[in-house]
Amino acid sequence: MLNILADENILLAKKVFSPFGKVTLLPGKEITNRSIKNSEILFVRSVTKVDRNLLENTNIRFVGSTTIGVDHLDINYLNEKNIYNCNAPGSNSYSVTEYVITALLNLAVKYNFSLKDKSIGIIGVGNIGSKVADFAKSFGMKILLNDPPLKELTSNKKYLPLKEVLNADILTLHVPYTNKGKHKTHHLFDFNILKNLKDNSILINTSRGSVVDNAALIKIIKSKNLISVLDVWENEPNINLNLLKLVDIGTPHIAGYTHNGKINGTKAVYTHLCKFLNQKTQWDFEESTFISKELTFREIGNVENTLLSIIKNIYDINDDHQNLLNILNREKNIFDDLRKNYKTRREFVNYNILINLKYSKEKEILDKLRFKTILI
Repeated sequence: MLNILADENILLAKKVFSPFGKVTLLPGKEITNRSIKNSEILFVRSVTKVDRNLLENTNIRFVGSTTIGVDHLDINYLNEKNIYNCNAPGSNSYSVTEYVITALLNLAVKYNFSLKDKSIGIIGVGNIGSKVADFAKSFGMKILLNDPPLKELTSNKKYLPLKEVLNADILTLHVPYTNKGKHKTHHLFDFNILKNLKDNSILINTSRGSVVDNAALIKIIKSKNLISVLDVWENEPNINLNLLKLVDIGTPHIAGYTHNGKINGTKAVYTHLCKFLNQKTQWDFEESTFISKELTFREIGNVENTLLSIIKNIYDINDDHQNLLNILNREKNIFDDLRKNYKTRREFVNYNILINLKYSKEKEILDKLRFKTILI
């Protein structure tokens, strides 16, 4: 029987992995070299650094991370030790994309602008960035793309130099975190880049906290009236509270925290484990993921107000913002607690929208956002 250790916040970990052996659950930050001594299989999230310090002199043969990123995994060490390793690319891509669109709708209503009149610069056009582009197109926004590695790979002229994309009204970051190499993203948005943003533009970061120089961002927000949305922060969970006070929307690294996204992460590493053990997949993830809830479309002013009124029935991003602001009044740092105890949030695809045919424009947008529309 295998000994399996998993981060306690991996959804359904006990149920899904118990058929393979004895499953022990621990908080991600309590997964140590000592705690995994008797384990062969390890499942983690981004809060656990998997490297020589963690794995040396253990029996770990398989490491699965339910995250889209791998900056917490020392891939070179794992390969050197012939330890099977995997992650879950794209698992929460729709979750993050829906977060970005929800944030933009909130800002459009708050500052009284129409998305169709805005340009959006998407930095990083992978699983998430490409979906953000598709969603943005449904609103008629002008799309500017920047992705140097993809530009090199494809020579496609649609991938523009960063300096051109910085002219967009909205900039949203969807790059992996790397601190070395030709395309390193550590402080990609440093003071020099930030100061070149347009006044009153919008900056959204849902990638990694250190992609943006947080100290520099404080200065730029004040000097340029920059509207900012941050889901990720430098030095999490010890975030810069002065920056939190300045952002329009600040959340505790939960953009990808939908039920669907978490299930997809578990499914990805489960599939890899079955491959590693040469066993057939048996768990029915579809049954655990999808539900159908019904909402009725009601026109409330312009498109942004109407769609936001629907989405607020599903997810009110301002609740997450207010919950994080509570950190300012607490002696204890509640950042990790907010993530651990995060409410169940489901993706748009789980909702049926009852809509009259006369709202054809709105129906088209809802369809592209993956709502299931039903004509009445």
